[in-house]
Amino acid sequence: QAKDKIELGAPHAPSAAEATRILAFARAIRQDKGCEPALPAYRVIAAMGEGFEAAQDELGECLLEAPGERAIEISLRRDEAILWLKRAAYAGNARAQRALAILYAEPKGAEHSDENALRWALLYKANSDAALYGYKDFPPTFLPGLEQSLGADKVAAAKAFAQGFAPIHMAIYQGPPRSQSGQGFRRAGPGEGPYGGRRRAPGGEGPGDESPDDDGPGGGE
Repeated sequence: QAKDKIELGAPHAPSAAEATRILAFARAIRQDKGCEPALPAYRVIAAMGEGFEAAQDELGECLLEAPGERAIEISLRRDEAILWLKRAAYAGNARAQRALAILYAEPKGAEHSDENALRWALLYKANSDAALYGYKDFPPTFLPGLEQSLGADKVAAAKAFAQGFAPIHMAIYQGPPRSQSGQGFRRAGPGEGPYGGRRRAPGGEGPGDESPDDDGPGGGE
């Protein structure tokens, strides 16, 4: 049985110029149409990893701004927002650190935690990028109010977190080299599993069609 083939260029990591264009595209959509239609483009760049923390932060902001309509969608998007904000914040992004501090400080928020709010607020205050880029400071009562709500031990722990902070970067995506662009990809035939699977197609005898019970080449012999 002949296998249908699709000749496609091998996927590759976007160049710096391509990534910049996609991020600019996401920002333009957000400005013109709002966050909802901008989410897919933001996700592409946020997932690129180190160097794209601004996209991670903006994706987190957009997910909170466009929470969805159904309860489950609201919950999923809020979880995703916190994930991306934390990714950016742990990498040292000041805007994300500030956003987390405010998010955790919300008295009625599902994630309310004065201790976490204080941790990120102290880290944001110590982040030189905040002043460099002119980001907003907290209201005068913000930090004192958080400290007053916590015991001395938790305040000390929050300060230790800020003082001992070391950035954690998400691994950057590295795609196949462009020199492989002439290679094609075989479409799975009827009854075959997804790429990388080992399920045997009906009548399939070619390489890579071993069943899950095979022990590799020559398995069972």
